Amino acid sequence: MIRASLTNGLRLMLLVVIGLLGACATAPVNDPEALADFRATNDPLEPTNRFLYEVNETLDVAILRPVARAYGAVLPQPARNGIRNVLDNLGAPVRLVNDMLEGKPRRAGDTAMRLVINSTVGLWALHCVLQLNLFDLRTAIIRGALTVALFPAASLALGRSQRTLIGASA
Repeated sequence: MIRASLTNGLRLMLLVVIGLLGACATAPVNDPEALADFRATNDPLEPTNRFLYEVNETLDVAILRPVARAYGAVLPQPARNGIRNVLDNLGAPVRLVNDMLEGKPRRAGDTAMRLVINSTVGLWALHCVLQLNLFDLRTAIIRGALTVALFPAASLALGRSQRTLIGASA
């Protein structure tokens, strides 16, 4: 057990180091063949990506961060909890479909009951009645990679690189 976690930790560290070193790649100057290879494999959308990153960063600093700070300062914790509960409840139908696609009837039933109880008794989940632990209903976490792995047709539609990125078996 400990050996497996050490091995996984070393693999993760190796991937991080490789990723950091890959970010340091620059165009070769004196070697025309290497320069041609660099241009062939270079990302043609990099300027667009850098521009959009700067736009997003500017919007984050100028608008989103102050709004988030004001939200936290103005709304009391119970109001923020109610908003979070409503947003969690809005995601329940997606979790329900995911549970059914994974073939997990118990989890799908729990998700359906959480949705019904929170939407009715909990006034559309402003107050999460289920936090009182009156029922034995578990909250499911969506694992889309598992759902994709269970359906070969979806895996074929995604393609090999996307399946490996999201963790489905190839």
